[in-house]
Amino acid sequence: GPVSVGGFSHANADPDGRPVVAALLAYLARHPATAQRIARRLAQFLVSDNPPSALVDRLAQLYLANDTAIAPLVTEILAAPEFRASAGAKTVTPANDVVRTVRALGITIDGTEAANAAKYSILWSAEQAGQRPFAWPRPDGEPMVAAAWTSVGRVLGSFETHWGLAGGWWPTVGITYRTRASWLPSTPIRLDALIDHVSRTMFGRIPSATMVQAVCEAVGYPPTESIGAG
Repeated sequence: GPVSVGGFSHANADPDGRPVVAALLAYLARHPATAQRIARRLAQFLVSDNPPSALVDRLAQLYLANDTAIAPLVTEILAAPEFRASAGAKTVTPANDVVRTVRALGITIDGTEAANAAKYSILWSAEQAGQRPFAWPRPDGEPMVAAAWTSVGRVLGSFETHWGLAGGWWPTVGITYRTRASWLPSTPIRLDALIDHVSRTMFGRIPSATMVQAVCEAVGYPPTESIGAG
């Protein structure tokens, strides 16, 4: 029989029920409130915890103008001055932190089936830091703001993940780490030049003086130390 939900109505003549569900979802996908929510979530993820309302409104209009396509919104954000001004303003969620770490370190994870396989261990790492992918229990989606992810437990969990992956110590099954020598652009090379190279490669930025000092102190060599392939 006929149904009416808010501004949506449908004859609902098919006893199967799926046509009316599909029609309702299509209606909701194109609702202005949905456009605002998706626009705000994307802006929160890529720009800031409290994105400018002008940017959100612009994205919402773009969402509706492109019949719910997401790609135009991402393109708009990346070209926006608000995005360029947001460098360093976001706290990475635990799950995204794990993914970014694997990518930055050039790690390859295969489909090995074993209880201790890397593809499962990586999920465990994200869960230990507080965010197992696709496990959020409510339909409102995981929070995108720093306050949700800046606990001491999350920081320690992330440190442990970075330590294990960067050292190639854990996990060890179904995973391939880059060799240490592969990080060297040439040999011999000064330690400070190597730090600069790795920072640009992994983080896309020049290392700060504090980072250079920290690395030198951690390895026990001065910045002028010559590093060879061995």
